[in-house]
Amino acid sequence: MSQNEATTTLEMSYWCIPGKGQPSWRVLQYAHKYPDFTTRFSITGGQTEGTNVMIWRHTRSVIAATVSVALFAPTVATAVADDTTTRTSHPQRIEQIVDTAQERVGIKDHAPQISPNTNAGELNYESSKGFSSVTVNEAGIAFAPLASGNATGLFSLEDSSVGADFSTTPDGSAVLSGNDKDYVVDSYDNGSLRVQTVIASADVSHEIPFELNLQDDEKAQVETDGSVGIYRVFEDEGIQLLTSSIEKPWAVDAAGKSVQTKFALDGTRLIQIVEADPATTYPVTADPFWVPAIIAGLRAGVHVVIKVGPRVAKYVVAPGSRVVNALRKFVPITFRAGSNVVRLDKTAMKHILQRHHPQYWNGTKKSTQSFFNPRMSVSDVRATIHGALRQHSSSLRKLGSKTGTYTGTYNGVKYKLVVSKGRVVQFYPR
Repeated sequence: MSQNEATTTLEMSYWCIPGKGQPSWRVLQYAHKYPDFTTRFSITGGQTEGTNVMIWRHTRSVIAATVSVALFAPTVATAVADDTTTRTSHPQRIEQIVDTAQERVGIKDHAPQISPNTNAGELNYESSKGFSSVTVNEAGIAFAPLASGNATGLFSLEDSSVGADFSTTPDGSAVLSGNDKDYVVDSYDNGSLRVQTVIASADVSHEIPFELNLQDDEKAQVETDGSVGIYRVFEDEGIQLLTSSIEKPWAVDAAGKSVQTKFALDGTRLIQIVEADPATTYPVTADPFWVPAIIAGLRAGVHVVIKVGPRVAKYVVAPGSRVVNALRKFVPITFRAGSNVVRLDKTAMKHILQRHHPQYWNGTKKSTQSFFNPRMSVSDVRATIHGALRQHSSSLRKLGSKTGTYTGTYNGVKYKLVVSKGRVVQFYPR
């Protein structure tokens, strides 16, 4: 051992299955996750007694740690008292790493954290601003913050090694694991979404690739402050409107030292690059944080105030040509509910957009004025109205030429729908 090396010892205690003198699968998982550890097993005790596993690592700094994992057998589960204060599962350990990193950086939650509903490889979050989802598939992890009708979500993380199994912690964090990185997802009541990546060692890639699923009239750009802005572009008017943002990233190592990191754009591929140095202590936690555009205020006849994290944007009254151009290829909806027919025509759609979409707003204001998510396209709004009609099909069968008012939630949008004389006359978020 050279003078600048020291020995780090981690003691991992668990219980054997009677008759099996093999290390716990979690020990093997730990050695796989952190391959720069060299392991030597020291087994003591009988078939139903505790087994100690010692792991040595040569490193440049001395780190003291005690980690416990457990594999229970029914014959010994109640026979031995153990110290639960030192028993930590892999997801709990990863969350602790992330929590510590956030404390070192001084991260404060923008809003209360919310817990997901889980279902077959999918996490669903219901916030006061709408619904968000996180889906694990064969390509990686797809994120749909404040779902707006775009089934592919806003962005996806490219890591095909992530399994569909994930763990959720009591405070609502979701922990997903790949071959050489772990990911912790936090969602908040204001619709924002934090995706933290834990890089296990210097031997794995320090680039975290995201694919941005932008619509044809959207673009992303790295801002001068290091954040990424998502914009809706109106080429004929020569303007672009901010619809969401990914805040300037940060990264911190296990010693609490900041690690250089930045975003780079390659077409629709957004890459977070973590620039470690020889003094970096692993694991390293890196964090991109998506922030939606929130309607923060309204001044009748002048502008809508949009807040995107610390940034404020103003959507001025849209020229009439904007909604006309947006509806140039609009396809009306003819919805059949039994013998009744309900239509959504271009006139009604124009009214809906000019009253309730900030990008097409004509300056009108009511005491209960509400707006769609600024990222929603005309197709998204149309699909949401169509979905609402389907949800109330049984009631619409009996409506005839009368007026009916319906409420519900479709694709993350809480709505109010008004149908009169066979036409959709109102539709807006509530």
